[in-house]
Amino acid sequence: MEGTRPYLVTESVNGVTVAELERGSGPGVSTGVLERVRQGVASGLAALREHNLVRGEQSWGGVLMRPDGTAVISRFTLGEQSVRHSAQNDSHAFHVLLDDLAARRSPYSEPLRVGMLGPLRLNRGPIRSPEAQAMLCMLLLERGRRMSSAELARGIWDEPPQNASETLRNLARELRNRLGPGTLAELPDGYALHPADVTVDVLVCEDVLAANLSQPDAQRALPPWYGEPLADVPGPAARATRARIEQLHHALLDYTAPLDVTFEILGADDPHAHAALGQTVNGLLARGSLQPHDYGIMDRDNGYVIHTEPDVYLLPLLVAVLRGLPEEIDALPDAPRVRVTFWKALTPAPPDALELLEQQDAGVTVVIPPRLYAEYAASSAAPDAGRFEPLWRGTDPEPVAWYCPLHLPSAEPEDDPRDLVRGPFTTWVAHELVRDPARTALVFAPSDGPLTLTPPATTTRYYEVDLTIHRATHQVTLPSSGRRGFPAEIDLSWHVADPMAFLLSEISNVSEVLLDHVLKEASRVTRRRRPAPSQQSLHAVLREWPVPGLSVSCSVRLLRVPESAPATPQTRRPPSDDPLAARLRATEAVLIGLDGPLTRLFTTKSARASALELISLAVENRDPEEALQGHPLPSALNTPAHPLEVLRAFATTSVGPTLRRRLDDLELRAVPQTHPTPDAHALIRALTESGHRVEVVTDVCEQAAQRVVSHHGLPLTGVHGRSEDLTLLMPNPDCLLRALARTATDAGLLISSSIAELYAASRLGLPFIAFADIPATARRLLETGHARPLASLEPLLDAARAL
Repeated sequence: MEGTRPYLVTESVNGVTVAELERGSGPGVSTGVLERVRQGVASGLAALREHNLVRGEQSWGGVLMRPDGTAVISRFTLGEQSVRHSAQNDSHAFHVLLDDLAARRSPYSEPLRVGMLGPLRLNRGPIRSPEAQAMLCMLLLERGRRMSSAELARGIWDEPPQNASETLRNLARELRNRLGPGTLAELPDGYALHPADVTVDVLVCEDVLAANLSQPDAQRALPPWYGEPLADVPGPAARATRARIEQLHHALLDYTAPLDVTFEILGADDPHAHAALGQTVNGLLARGSLQPHDYGIMDRDNGYVIHTEPDVYLLPLLVAVLRGLPEEIDALPDAPRVRVTFWKALTPAPPDALELLEQQDAGVTVVIPPRLYAEYAASSAAPDAGRFEPLWRGTDPEPVAWYCPLHLPSAEPEDDPRDLVRGPFTTWVAHELVRDPARTALVFAPSDGPLTLTPPATTTRYYEVDLTIHRATHQVTLPSSGRRGFPAEIDLSWHVADPMAFLLSEISNVSEVLLDHVLKEASRVTRRRRPAPSQQSLHAVLREWPVPGLSVSCSVRLLRVPESAPATPQTRRPPSDDPLAARLRATEAVLIGLDGPLTRLFTTKSARASALELISLAVENRDPEEALQGHPLPSALNTPAHPLEVLRAFATTSVGPTLRRRLDDLELRAVPQTHPTPDAHALIRALTESGHRVEVVTDVCEQAAQRVVSHHGLPLTGVHGRSEDLTLLMPNPDCLLRALARTATDAGLLISSSIAELYAASRLGLPFIAFADIPATARRLLETGHARPLASLEPLLDAARAL
């Protein structure tokens, strides 16, 4: 009721009425249907009485049997029609109907069972007519849905007869005689089959797949295949069903196939490592609760293959591998990289997925199929035994596999190690780790929670944080309001006071970050003064430090400057004989790369992570035809160290624009975490003051490059970033040409850390100076034939100041 206005709310419920069941397969119903009718109607009448309503119906047309077997009252009287009825009349009428129905119940004591995983068969005898078999299969596979005569006719015959309705009635009569009461329902224009007391082997198989059971449980629940499905059953519907059963068969074979476990040594041919791995595998099998009769071991040149029996439970072995293998491998004299693959027997793991895993730098990589991952994720072992990532193939909506990279306990980052931090490492016995608490803090990173200093009881990653005091002294010149600056000596000392806060900051090059902060803050004081400022005014601005978790002490001491002759006018310093100064003097425009000389947009770790993200995106959006034809991914992706390498590799492919947009986002998000390269500010100021035009050239997106310039307050005249046309990425010299066109000169010089940028300069005959402030960059430049690069910008700064 809404106010005084009554409303009737109805619901459409799938099912057949008891009257339709009697009309289709009566007289009477099965014992199971009878009992459910008794329970359902009694419950419905009680509910009507609670709401002062009456049924009023005195036939079986108002009792609906739903596909799950429950009976509900689908009709009752309202308004004036209910005046002549009462709850007592309803109860009496129901018992009269029930007694009559019970007197005509089915003679069959067993539920109906139907097999379709071979020629059609029933536990109540054969059905002779092929058309009646086709009609039964259609009704069974619809799980109780009401089907019209026209729909049935289209499924039974390629060309339905003129008298299809009459023919269907004859077929229904044959089914009624074989199936028994309570099964077939005759509708005003069609038929349905009540599925509550019917077991169909095909539907059982589909339910097993949908339930995602464990492999042993699934094998026990599955009925057997016993021949060609629905042999000799005619019609379009039967043909479609055979295809459906064939697909189901393949899916079940895939689902229940035993898994092989492969232990592979990657990139090494060491017989001692092979033998040691064999001992380790035997130990892991025992820890994984496998008995000798559960598996067989096959020796390979690069490892071992474990063939398991179909009903073996492999989750304990997976957990044993995740928890124990990294430490076992780490104990070997020359620890090899190992990949462990749990995969279906006689079926190779996806080669394109494994190709991506070759790029992992983890000591141990574990690959498992989606079914085993689902078991693992639902188990109690999931939170403490490593982290799995999905592997995608093409445009598949679900991952083709899952992988978990595990680092060896003694592994250290190869490139760009963080100041004061080592790791991450993995340990199974965190409580047994021993370090000097005065010198080193252990920070644990459990997979199911935040960082902690308390050793967890389960397998975890951890970091070692250096707590000792570090010092550095720098001789600098602070700016003043006059021509001459203030020589100063800066003494810095620092140590980690909060290991977790420092670890979360992800800051490298602590000494440089602290020095840049002192120069920035002290310059705010000194550039407004001609006489030297007081020590107190300098120290007053150094109260906050940009590195969380670090305790810092700083002393800034202004040095005495010899008095110059007051009457002597200041003159320009004579030209320097330094070769760098000569090169700068010979050019009018200096083109400077963004990544390296000015800042580092990505750390080594984040660059590799971004590169792998782009590769995954490329594989996900790859042209399906290329994947199906077996076209390999670009060979440049074997060891990608930077996302720009990935973008260059896919520049001419259909996924190029997609990768460019994703890299735009990654670069823009990286800008706030960047720090200027030491002496970059001073170098650009010195070049600008000497009359040079300074232009930034980069394959980074132009918006991100502009933000870097703005973020660090660099005094530049132009920024030239990545073009929309990816074929113009360097080493194509397009970007350099755009910068030179802006300066209106051909006399340019490039300062860069990028091999691609240096190649682009070579194509134009443009002089260049290579710069590398980290060993990895220097090594790559030397390997490609470049002269030894500058390790810092200080020589260039001195040369620029000498101009």
